[in-house]
Order: sequence, then C-alpha cells, then structure tokens
Amino acid sequence: MDSTQSYMGSFGVLVRLRYCQAQKMIYELGNYAIFLFLLLILGIAFTYYVHKDENGSQKLFLLLGLLILVVHQSRKDKVFVLKHISNPYIEMMLEYLLMVSPFLIFGIYFFRWSSMLLLLVFICIIPYINVVTKQEKYNAFIKFIPASLFEWKSGVRRVFWPFVFLYIAAIASSWFKILPLILMWLLTTLMMSFYDENESMVILGEYENNHTAFIKKKIVEHAKILLIMYVPLVIVNVLFNPDYLLIDSLFLMAQITLLVFAITTKYKNYVPNAKLFNNSNFTALMALFGALPGFFLMPLVLTLFNYKKAIANLKPYFEND
Repeated sequence: MDSTQSYMGSFGVLVRLRYCQAQKMIYELGNYAIFLFLLLILGIAFTYYVHKDENGSQKLFLLLGLLILVVHQSRKDKVFVLKHISNPYIEMMLEYLLMVSPFLIFGIYFFRWSSMLLLLVFICIIPYINVVTKQEKYNAFIKFIPASLFEWKSGVRRVFWPFVFLYIAAIASSWFKILPLILMWLLTTLMMSFYDENESMVILGEYENNHTAFIKKKIVEHAKILLIMYVPLVIVNVLFNPDYLLIDSLFLMAQITLLVFAITTKYKNYVPNAKLFNNSNFTALMALFGALPGFFLMPLVLTLFNYKKAIANLKPYFEND
C-alpha cells in the first residue's frame, strides 16, 4: 500500500510538472500554439493515407521512432525524473507512448501490427539510453552563426531540437510529396518567431549607419540564409516528385515572403529592447494565410506595405545616432 501511494504521489508530481511546462510553452508560443494544434490534427488525418500503404506505414513508424529519440535526447528533466519519480523508466515509456498514440490509430485500423510492434519495442528501449544532452553540445553549432544574425542565434538556441527535427524530417519525408512542404512551412513559422524581440539601439546601428541600407541588407542576408537552407530540401523533393517542380518553386518564394514579412513587421513596430506580442500574433496569422490557397498573396502585399512603414519607423533612430 505504501509503495502504491508513493508511486501515485510521484506520478502526481510528474503530471503537475507536465501541466506547468505545457502552460509555459503555450504562453511563449502565443498564437503559434494554434499552428501546433492544427498541425497535429492534419498529421493525424494524413496518417490515414500513409497507413493504407504498408511501405508508407513502415516509414512513418521510423519517423516516429526518430522523433521520440530526439525528444528523449533533448529533454532536460531526465535527472529529475530518475531521482524523484518512482519507476522512472515506465513513466518515460508511458509519456512516449502517449506522444505517438494519435498516429497509431489508423495503423491499428489497417492492421500494421509488425511495424507497430517494432516501434513499441523501440519506445521501451529508449528510456534506458543514457544520452543526457547538455546545452554545450549544440552551443558549438550556434557559435558558427555570426553575431550579426543575433535573431537566429537566440532563436535557434531556444528551439534547437524542434528546429533540427523539422529540417531532418522534411528531408526524410520527401517521398511523401506534400508532407515535406508542410514541415518546411512549419519550420518557416518557427523562424518567424525569431523576430518577435527587438534589439537595443546599440546593436541596431552596429552594422549599418543608414536606416534604408540597414533594412535592405538585413532582408537580403536573411533571405539568402533561407535559400541556402531550403534549396537542398527542394532539390531532394523534386528528385522524388519531378511533377512538383513548379509547386516547390512557388512554395520556396512563399517562404521567403513570409520571412521578409516577419522582418518588416518587426521594424515597422520597432521599439528598443521590447518584445511585442502583437507582432507574434500578427505574423502567426500571416503564416497561416501564406499556407492557404487564395490567400498566399496577402503576406506579399502586406510585406510591401510594411517595408515603407519600417523605413519610416527606423529613420529617427538612425538620425539620433
């Protein structure tokens, strides 16, 4: 009885911990949390078509296994769970099983038992893998990002593992046709959140002394980074799906537009050292419009409008220098 009460008590601690973490994540993401929810619904619906093909079902289970491994490797509470939770390995198994369970529904419907069994065995093994990841291990990667790209240094540090997972998953799922585009769009949405915080005036004028030259240079440099990141993904996707060449090209242009929209929105409302939640809400909404047929031109039109407003807003800050 005492052991049962101890177990239930530790389980309650873990549940409260997860609840607090979920609240914090939703608060930090703002409207971007809606995208995660919509993506989850779309992902579950999409697995119906994937599980219809046995080969596709096997590859999906492989991706799910990779996702769980990334989550296990990046979680920062393993030491706490191991020291303070009764039966910690069972708790982690249950957490991981809960994470993948929505994507197993149609696998059960189509009787993909062998692939599912392999995934479940892998989930049972993962908690015993001692890969406590320290921030220093990926700080080495972040050090390669130039200081001038401070939004990217801060943003990538904040969402390192989701960022890496989305990029790898976009390449690994190229044979899914439309799925890599959805993942790249979500990655772009993640990048747009990098521009929600405003730098100080010291940093603002450090690399350029003219407001017009500053924003032009910033747009060009950051658009180039996006191209360098996405061109390999598009090439791989076109190799698997040659009929998607035009779609991929238009999609790439749309992602650049969304990124430039986030930049111009930031400087249209620029206030030194401020974090403007309205920016986050607005860019999240435009990211959604950018993914909807018939609305994808809206971010482009607003980007042109924001560009003029951003130049006008930045002018006093550079004149004061």
